[in-house]
Amino acid sequence: MASRLWPGTNAVGQRLRLRKNSNAPWYTVVGIVSDVYQFDYAQTRGQFAYYFPTTQRGVGAVQTIALRTAGDPATVLPLLREQVRALDPEQSIWKLDTASTAYARFFALPRFYTTLMGALAGLGIVIAAVGLYGVLTYAIAQQTREFGIRLALGAQKRDILRMVLRGGAVVTGLGLLAGVLGSVFVTRSLESMLVDVPRLDPVAYGVVAILLTLVALAACWIPASRATRVDPVVALRAD
Repeated sequence: MASRLWPGTNAVGQRLRLRKNSNAPWYTVVGIVSDVYQFDYAQTRGQFAYYFPTTQRGVGAVQTIALRTAGDPATVLPLLREQVRALDPEQSIWKLDTASTAYARFFALPRFYTTLMGALAGLGIVIAAVGLYGVLTYAIAQQTREFGIRLALGAQKRDILRMVLRGGAVVTGLGLLAGVLGSVFVTRSLESMLVDVPRLDPVAYGVVAILLTLVALAACWIPASRATRVDPVVALRAD
């Protein structure tokens, strides 16, 4: 609120009205707090939030009181109810929770979404790995006849393996580059759902890239190594 109403200046000492009514009182800013989320982790991001002294709120306003305990806060809740009733039997208590309970409830929905998205992402990685392995294995198996010709002409097995791995690495690298660029644009739509998590996480990108690279190398190495162990005559007869 301070950065949007008074950008580039010190908000302390500034005055504002909370209503357009000309009779509305002026309030003076006496301090700045950190950004907060009032009721939801994303929908209230960027909304104005301000605090009043209790004496300025008037009668009937809802008050939130935070207490710090030395022990387990759950054991203090019944005592707090008793103390409030002892002070004023007609005073209602809207909600009485520990901070950990409120925190868990606050993030219950985003955690569910995160778990669901994580499961779908894991399934997507498995499908991508299986598909990548199958495509590369099939493509290299189709070159068995070519490998037989090369071996018959005097090519070394290591040269064929090197050629296959180089080709698979090029294809995999291009696919990873396209995937990373696509994910960078797609994750923009998920930025509002991320809390204290960077949108561009190098660890996540690196783990997925390494995993798919290893799968691609295995998909290239296994069929190529199997084909180079076959007799060239048998390889030339392969369809």
